[in-house]
Amino acid sequence: MKLVSKAVLFASLLVVFVQPVLSETSAEHVQRTTIAAQEGDRDAQSAMASYYSNGMHGLPQDYAKSAHWNMLAAEQGQPDAEISLAIQYMNGTGVPQDDAKAVHWLQRVVEPDIPRANYLLGYMYEAGRGVLQDKVKAVKYYRVSTYRGYQPGLFSLGNMYLQGQGVEKNYSEALDLFKQAAQWGHAASANNLGYMYEEGLGTEENLELAMKWYRASAEQGEAYGFASMGSLYYNGKGVSQNKVLSYTYYTLAKKQGYNENPEELTEMISDLTAEQIEKAKRVADAWSVDDPLPAANDLIMSH
Repeated sequence: MKLVSKAVLFASLLVVFVQPVLSETSAEHVQRTTIAAQEGDRDAQSAMASYYSNGMHGLPQDYAKSAHWNMLAAEQGQPDAEISLAIQYMNGTGVPQDDAKAVHWLQRVVEPDIPRANYLLGYMYEAGRGVLQDKVKAVKYYRVSTYRGYQPGLFSLGNMYLQGQGVEKNYSEALDLFKQAAQWGHAASANNLGYMYEEGLGTEENLELAMKWYRASAEQGEAYGFASMGSLYYNGKGVSQNKVLSYTYYTLAKKQGYNENPEELTEMISDLTAEQIEKAKRVADAWSVDDPLPAANDLIMSH
């Protein structure tokens, strides 16, 4: 089992757009939106920021221009622009990285009906970025972010209950929060839900359900989902032991940025032949998120 336990930031820039007129081309739409933005329309300014950050409607991806339009819209109180500008300051995209300015813009926009702003501010308090670390305040903002079923908020609040940070440890509450997010397709929550079933936390141990949710996580390319599946196959826990398949999943996890416990890979390699290692690597390299997950049959050696 591999638990996603650290403060995790789920923060991509928002996609905002002005509804195109049916008969206009992309170039005409950009021209119309640009004129409106230049005339001070805050929604048009926010849309232009989104178009530049995502390279939409024939515009090049340009984070500096995106930040320019976000700033103009945010100064007029456009909520999407305030959040996007905060994310740009958090990540240093188009502006110098500045956590204090990110917190400033989040605090301007945070309201009970804006879950993303609450989630991001909760993350800043959990991680101690731009503010003094305060797990109790993190829980407060995460909780507000869950009211509309916002998946990153459900995941983060679940982790706080799981670890007893900023709130009394409560496995049943953590299980319920991970389940809500996982059922809506949140990959990290699916992995942690699998962990709860594997360990029997907040529920009875159920290795079949553990594997189900690890698979759901891995199918979306989640590194921890791959590593969790690799662990079950390596130890033959609830499945037939298969060290070659285990190595395949650990290789996939590593490709997705998983770098914990490198000694596990070293130990695994010592149990495999050079041919098995090469086969596992080929299967892992060929896999894409649109493919079925690797299975034992994919690793049968040809002679």
